[in-house]
Amino acid sequence: MVIRHFRKEDMLRNVTHRYRLIQSFLRLAGTGITAALIASAAQASSSVSQVGSARVEEGKATIQMRSGYTWDGSGSSHHNRLRTRQHFDYGFTDWYALRVITRQNRFVGGTISHEAIAIENRFQILEAVEDGWDAGIRLTYKHNSHDDTPNHLEVNVLNQVPVTEEWEFRSNIIGEYDIEASSGDVFLFELRSQMTRKIDLPYAEVKSLRIGVEMFNDFGALAKASQFHNQGHIAGTVIKLGLENGISTQASYRYGISRSAPDHTIAFSLGYSF
Repeated sequence: MVIRHFRKEDMLRNVTHRYRLIQSFLRLAGTGITAALIASAAQASSSVSQVGSARVEEGKATIQMRSGYTWDGSGSSHHNRLRTRQHFDYGFTDWYALRVITRQNRFVGGTISHEAIAIENRFQILEAVEDGWDAGIRLTYKHNSHDDTPNHLEVNVLNQVPVTEEWEFRSNIIGEYDIEASSGDVFLFELRSQMTRKIDLPYAEVKSLRIGVEMFNDFGALAKASQFHNQGHIAGTVIKLGLENGISTQASYRYGISRSAPDHTIAFSLGYSF
């Protein structure tokens, strides 16, 4: 692992600012974890969800399209279900980025229709170069287009840890709150984790290639304290490719390991950063 050295005055210059950011990070992280402990078969994640990154780069804009398809042998609502998303992400500073998301959904036998729009605010609190790993908070408001589906707020604690030069671990701790009166003031909780390995290729056009495994543990409404098989637990493989021209793609296959999760999920995303 490469160790970088910094001048003492450079480290002291930002200590007050970083201390305040870490205070905010811990306070928000505690809020999300507390919600999980006091608040399963609602499904917070969808087939297009990914294990998110905490990194923010000032001036960087990213356009991304995602799609996910699930099928389920039990004939549940997951069977032959297609979801799509369009993302636009922009880093206003080196610690704050805004993302706007539109979502579509199609059930079996139906046509694809608009589902929701979401506004995400991402704050990077720690940086791997200075602190050993990347960490941050993502705050999301989602407005659903259907009256019978509640709008919600979401807090996501993001961690991205360089275990070695080749291996990287990511984790997302997600607390979600349905803010509509008809939702019964439901708290939802989810964990996402991913371990990937960097693969070196002898091609100048390839910026990065990572392959690995990931798991999504959707506990749903914790106040109901449902059993494992009534929750949404899936696991599978993932491959991520980034090119020097700004194009990136990710593909994954996930298998349902609990009864309420879809039996099979295929997800794909294509993005461009500039």
